[in-house]
Amino acid sequence: MNIKLVRCGAAWVYHHCDQDPTLPPLEAEARQAKRGLWILLASEQVPPWARRRKGG
Repeated sequence: MNIKLVRCGAAWVYHHCDQDPTLPPLEAEARQAKRGLWILLASEQVPPWARRRKGG
């Protein structure tokens, strides 16, 4: 499931805890192809862990 979500741009890879070496290249591919959340402006791309730290 994680692979599908990352590949289509519906999920971020949490690099701090990531154990799956296949996910970062898939995220890079989705970013380059501007799929899913990667179509947003950089200012709108807020990873979930940063949003949680802000309390929102």
